[in-house]
Amino acid sequence: MVDPRDARADAKADKARAKALRPWYKKKRFMIPLVLVVLFGIGSLAGGGVDSPSGDDADSSARGGVNQDSDRDNTAGLNQPVRDGKFEFTVKGIECGQTSVGSQFLKKEAQGQYCVLSLNIKNIGTEAQTMFGDNQKLIDSQGREFSSDSAAAIYSDQSKVWLEQINPGNAVDGQMYFDVPKDAQPVKVKLHDSAFSGGVVVNLA
Repeated sequence: MVDPRDARADAKADKARAKALRPWYKKKRFMIPLVLVVLFGIGSLAGGGVDSPSGDDADSSARGGVNQDSDRDNTAGLNQPVRDGKFEFTVKGIECGQTSVGSQFLKKEAQGQYCVLSLNIKNIGTEAQTMFGDNQKLIDSQGREFSSDSAAAIYSDQSKVWLEQINPGNAVDGQMYFDVPKDAQPVKVKLHDSAFSGGVVVNLA
């Protein structure tokens, strides 16, 4: 006759052997963490659809200015303040057709014609920032991009912004000179607070 205690002992032993032989992915100590990881991943994907504004964009929106990166066009136009980095730019106008800059005895001749951009630049940051004319670009109706002519700016007493350090809260009025072909029709200007900034575009038409 079989002792009931021996039968129970054999049953426990069989259960232990079956548990030991069970595949690793069916064991609770592996399954519970795996399920938690999957659920966490699904939650992250579901919650990542909308990005919040970056610090610069949020700050720009709060102050009412227009800020953009290099991949987005801008509806800003003349006399409308726009911001890039520490600078707030206000483009006042552009005039083309000038053939030289300077005086009768000391001047710079244009290869084509000079388009003279008039603007105001204000430092809206908390530290001094230098305005470099070479960082600014003029774009015509054919999509051609022109650099500012710093050499011409040296001959002009109206430039002031080709190389100018501006302290926080201060603003400077000046002109930039772009040497462009005689058939060029400028349509917008891309302004930067530094060579590495995204830039902001202002429509000239």
